[in-house]
Amino acid sequence: DTDIDPQERKEKLMAATAELIDGLQKRWGDNLHLLDLAIHLDEGVAHCHLRMTFSALDKFGQRVPNQAQAFEAMGIQRPDPTTKEGKYNCPLITFSEIIRTEFYDLCEKRGIVIDREVKNPSQKHLSVLEYKCQQLEATAAQQAQAIEAAQAEIEEVRAERDTLRDQN
Repeated sequence: DTDIDPQERKEKLMAATAELIDGLQKRWGDNLHLLDLAIHLDEGVAHCHLRMTFSALDKFGQRVPNQAQAFEAMGIQRPDPTTKEGKYNCPLITFSEIIRTEFYDLCEKRGIVIDREVKNPSQKHLSVLEYKCQQLEATAAQQAQAIEAAQAEIEEVRAERDTLRDQN
């Protein structure tokens, strides 16, 4: 969607986000509580972050923070109910996929092209520290190349200097 004017893209993303939030509130309003959201248009890829929490009714009928009970009340199961629950097999994974798909659909409905394919699956679950390490390693490699180029230039200048000395 590089053909879309940045202001138009911003408006379309904001409209898609507003429709997503409205839909989430209508569908799961009692169990889902939006804390805040941020739309990033200043980075390489426009995106939004939603922070939310979940609640459910306790045995006394009081609403309490409880993600597991909220997902149960919302009817959201883990991706593979036949295997043990874990970091990559929990209802939050299913919920995240649901809202991601809905958001992509809302964006595409507005003419924003979304690349849904993960380019490098090995980067899908990088921790923040792993990502920072990769970025620092890439920066270090670039700096090493710059140092090599500078050293080569220094050698050329020294050789030229020595040639001039020998001529005098």
